[in-house]
Amino acid sequence: NGKDVHRLELGRPDLPTALDLSVAAGRIEAELGRTAVTDVTITVGGGTALARFASPGDGAAPGYGRRLKFDVGAGTVDISGIGNTQITSVDGDVGSGTAKLDFGYEGSPAARRIEGRLEVGAGTLVVNVPRGIGLALVADVGAGSVYVNGSKQGGRSVGSSVTWESPDYYSAGSTLRLTVHVGAGKIEVNTGR
Repeated sequence: NGKDVHRLELGRPDLPTALDLSVAAGRIEAELGRTAVTDVTITVGGGTALARFASPGDGAAPGYGRRLKFDVGAGTVDISGIGNTQITSVDGDVGSGTAKLDFGYEGSPAARRIEGRLEVGAGTLVVNVPRGIGLALVADVGAGSVYVNGSKQGGRSVGSSVTWESPDYYSAGSTLRLTVHVGAGKIEVNTGR
């Protein structure tokens, strides 16, 4: 049908590996399961990137490394299962596209502190944080808006700041601290799901 389709399967899943996935105007689907991925970088120009971190299963420790980075121009990125990893750093830029980050996990989350730094221009960022992961959100908003669990946060004027913490932020074994800068975009954060 004229489409280029490539499948990459790692021969040694125990070998530490850094992945750099890029798409200009196409589509990437990455199923990352039971591999020793140390860093993941996803770049989307005008296309779509879907990445899923599967549970390591069988009570094994997560085999994924420390850093997740993404850059979305006018495309879409959807990353799920981040809670199944040992990632401690998430950095992302969204121009006029959409990014969805799901920190869901199977079993129980690995105890760690995750630092996230995200930039949203005129795009949309959706962050889902399940029970068991405490969240602190610090957002600077230009002409955009921030919603936490369906409620708009911050003032109605241009140039507001939003600080929000989940009730379990200081008691949870695993925490996520997100620092977000929004130009004319929208941030939607859902917790406890």
